[in-house]
Parts: sequence; structure tokens; C-alpha cells
Amino acid sequence: MLNGPGPLVVIDDDGDLILRVGAAEDSVKNFKVDSTTLRRASKVLKAMLFGPWAESRKPVSVVGTGAIAESWTVELPDDDPLNFGILMSIAHARFDLVPEWWTWSRWKRPRCVGEAVALADKYDMLHLLGPFAFSLVSTLGAGSKRSIDEESFVILETSWELGSKEAFARELKSIVLFASLSEDDPKRLVYQRPSPLVADINLADFVAPDILEKIAKERLYVLGKLVDFIKEEYRRVRKRGWWAGDCLMPESSDIGWADRILCAKDLEDGLETNLSPVLGRLSFHNIKVEEITQSAQVFYRASMRGLRRINTRAGHHKTCSLDKRFEALWKEIKSDERWEPENLLSREQRVWMEERRKHIGY
Repeated sequence: MLNGPGPLVVIDDDGDLILRVGAAEDSVKNFKVDSTTLRRASKVLKAMLFGPWAESRKPVSVVGTGAIAESWTVELPDDDPLNFGILMSIAHARFDLVPEWWTWSRWKRPRCVGEAVALADKYDMLHLLGPFAFSLVSTLGAGSKRSIDEESFVILETSWELGSKEAFARELKSIVLFASLSEDDPKRLVYQRPSPLVADINLADFVAPDILEKIAKERLYVLGKLVDFIKEEYRRVRKRGWWAGDCLMPESSDIGWADRILCAKDLEDGLETNLSPVLGRLSFHNIKVEEITQSAQVFYRASMRGLRRINTRAGHHKTCSLDKRFEALWKEIKSDERWEPENLLSREQRVWMEERRKHIGY
């Protein structure tokens, strides 16, 4: 007989402890486990069950009755029954109870992995995930990132906890490229999905040291490269007093000086007409990267649309058109070696993650 809500899940037939997990009555589960096994598996549970806490007060069992109602019961209402059951199954070497979908990365989503890893970290049981670590990490890096969403923070935090430098650096790069700044609070990151939904990416309490500063620094670097291209091209083609602008056609070509000046004038007018809406209240003369709230990806795409609308003179297109070189710059930025873990992460962060990986054992 079992007192209280929820079904009984037997992890260990000879178990002496019932862990009642969950808060909602329709989702609560009772796990029959062995306290000695948990004592060895988790320092946190050892302190909880065998330390000076209320949970450690084991009642006197009724010998020979087999009455579960008289067993040692501990309630854990804040934990998720699904992930807790998986963790208990692994701790008791009951791999037959681990759902098949949990061991195949193609069926998992980062949020599910993140919840399981966070629970294991809460109870100091990350070392039990060693046999599953490669599968879990592969889930975090699945697919090609073209945007960020509510799972981006989960991926970042989970890869940090698992000690995966590669997954961490990859997601950090995505946040740098795709995150915008809130116009109300420049220190708050937001993401813009195709739908009108705008939500925060809360990194303020993130466990990795200096992560906000790193994101801000790298974001300014990327935007600075894009802005410098626009400023330099505008400076080159702009007429200043008696000095006319110039195009990129080589002087050895058959293009005359008058045609070169007209090309530069077309580019100057095209930049002012098509990129002014992109820059908004900013100007070509004094573009401040710090004032750009758009994500680097949005700024790039908006600028590209403007550059593609600029008409070049006959015979000048391949050499003088700005969109192809701007596109090449974006590809160069994304393939930069600075995104490699050894360059993107500090020495302290790399050491911490390597130690965490050794602790987990993969």
C-alpha cells in the first residue's frame, strides 16, 4: 500500500527508500530505490539522507509486513519525475529502464538534455552521465544555426556543465551573431524570431565567468568589421571639395577618368539612398557601433539589400559592385579562427571545462 499520490516505479526491488518526485498530482511519481546506492552515487543525497536533516529520519520499518506505507519516504516536489527517474535508473545500473529515445541524440532536444544535466549537477551526479556524454553533446551541436531561440541559453549552459568546449564555442558564436540588444536596456540581450515574439536571453546569472562581457566584445568586433567596410567605401567614393571620389577599376584599364568619377558618384548616391534607412539616426560620418541595437546578422542582411540596389556603370559591375565584397567579408568573419574554442574561451574557462570533462569521464 502506498500513501500519497502517484504511481510506484520500482528501480530496486530490495530498495529501502521511496522518493516522491514532482508537485502536480497528475505527474507525481514514487521511486523505490536503495539508499546505500544513492549514498555512494551522490554527495548531496548522502548528506540529505544520512546527515542532520529531516529527510534522514528513517522510520522504524514493520518487519515482515512488506507495507510500503511504513517505508522511508522523502518528498522532492521541485524535481522533474521524468529526468529524475532516468537519473535513478542510471545510478542503479538499471539501463533497461532508461528510455530508448534518451540515448539517441536525434530524438532529443537541447532543453530535455539541459534539464537532465541540470538535475545531475544539482545532486552532484554528473559523473554518472559519462557513458551518455557523447550522445548528449552531439544533441547540443545538431543542425546548422541560422538563428537563436529559447534553447540557445540551454545549449550554452549545458555545454558548459558537460565541459564541451566545442559546443560552447559554437553556441557562443551564434549568440554573438544573432542576438540583438534591447533598446530599453543595452545590457540585455534579446532574440527576434520570424514571429513577432521577442524574448530575453537571461545570461546575467550564468555560471561561466565574464560571459556577458565576452559576448559584448565579440559582437562589437563583428559589427565593427561591417561598419568599417561601409565607412571606408563611402570615404573612397565621396566627393570632397575639389577632390572627386574614385572607383576600383585599375588605372591600367581603358576606363577614362571621367567615367571613374561618374562611377564613384553613382556609388556615393547609392550608398546614401539605400543605406541611410539601415543606419537610421546614425550617419556615414559618425557611425558608432555601440549604438547599433540590431543583431550583426540583421545588420548584415539589411545592408546587403541596400548594397544590391546600387547600380554600377556599364563595365564596372564585377570590380566596383559593393555587395559581392560585403558578402565575402561576412563569410570571412564567420570562418575567422577567433571562433575556435582555443581563441574564444579564456584560459581559465578552458581549464575549468577540461576538468569538468575529466570528472564526467568522457
